[in-house]
Amino acid sequence: MANSEQLDDLISDSDYECLGPGSRVIVTTRDKHIISNVDEIYEVKELNKHNSLQLFCLTVFKEKHPKSGYEELSESVIAYCKGNPLALKVLGARLRSSKEAWKNELEKLQKIPEMKIQNVLKLSYDDLDSDEQNIFLDIACFVKGESKDRVTSFLKACNFFPGIGIDDLVEKSLVTISNKGTIQMHDLIQEMGWTIVHQKSPKDPGSRSRLWDPKEVYDVLKYNRVGKIVFFFDVVK
Repeated sequence: MANSEQLDDLISDSDYECLGPGSRVIVTTRDKHIISNVDEIYEVKELNKHNSLQLFCLTVFKEKHPKSGYEELSESVIAYCKGNPLALKVLGARLRSSKEAWKNELEKLQKIPEMKIQNVLKLSYDDLDSDEQNIFLDIACFVKGESKDRVTSFLKACNFFPGIGIDDLVEKSLVTISNKGTIQMHDLIQEMGWTIVHQKSPKDPGSRSRLWDPKEVYDVLKYNRVGKIVFFFDVVK
């Protein structure tokens, strides 16, 4: 669902006339703001390893278990997807050839993300304002896993508005706050953030807004390839 107006239209009194007795309306969305006025909210969790393997195998093998000889490769896919059903189904639809092709595909994913997955995840990012987008990218590139208080201080020093920005990222399911108060992010969402930064200047790291790979930082500094770039070195520890 795209916005709260659509939900308001859906649950208005006049619309109930078209529903039969005992009907239930199920709304799915990535933005918690939209569903603040519904009767019940259920947060979809990441699939556990067992269910992830079943979903993947049903997609690629049409059965609940890996084919003989594909056990280790299937485990590698499960580890990459981290319980994300979309990723499991997308990759399951692609990996239907030889074991060698599977190995090549998995090696490719380490350098080039699957864009069908990335494009779906990016929808929530596209809905953010520029301040929130910058906060998201800084978390993805530099401070994932840090305490919310330290991240907030860091972002304030960068002239952002983390008080409301971080809350909005949580509401849009882009980040979570752990029981220990640290800011966490699914690996595929973090990879999406890296891809956004990388695509701004694929062949020239010195022209990107952020660098997080030590080798790229070293090369850019060593060969003086700095354009309009922002560097952060261990700023919150």
